[in-house]
Amino acid sequence: MRRLFLKGLAATLATTTTLGGAGIAAAQEAAEFYKDEAIRWIVPYKPGGGYDEYTRVLAPYFEKYSGARVDVVNLPGSGGMKGAVEIFNSPADGLTVGIINGSAMVTNQLAGIEGADYKVGQYSYLGRIVADRRVMVAASNSGIDDFKDLQEDGETAVVGATGLGGSTYVDAVIVGDVFKMDQKVVHGFDSSGDIRTAMLRGDV
Repeated sequence: MRRLFLKGLAATLATTTTLGGAGIAAAQEAAEFYKDEAIRWIVPYKPGGGYDEYTRVLAPYFEKYSGARVDVVNLPGSGGMKGAVEIFNSPADGLTVGIINGSAMVTNQLAGIEGADYKVGQYSYLGRIVADRRVMVAASNSGIDDFKDLQEDGETAVVGATGLGGSTYVDAVIVGDVFKMDQKVVHGFDSSGDIRTAMLRGDV
């Protein structure tokens, strides 16, 4: 099955609905299809995180140019996999979109992680939202000014991450393994916003 979705980080819009025609005719047919309809936009993380922010910035433009109402639905869980599965299993009727962490979803599927019950090759992609650089950050009062400090301070680094399927977890594990870091990855945060809050509290 193919589904409508947005893919975050390698963030991509997708659709499975073919309305037929080309140019002005296709645009008119699409406008008629979406008029007064409701689009369900699935965010696989809780409100306040980066993917939720992307969605709430873009949703008004979806409404403006489609004529449909956009209902944002947050479905956190399993590092984004719960929402990705919901998008995958939704009817291919053009009325469900979503935003997921594309790179992590690919990694999870290839690794056969439990809960990755979707096929990334069976989504149809509409467009990329963002392809950003990954960074590791520490609180300003942590005493860590650069990566060398992190490697040589003699303490176990506590790294915050979302669920086992999230990119923050995958990235932390890979970086720790490659650089032989003494670290403890604490996963289970619902969003990047929660990780930032925990960092400012000194928990991670």
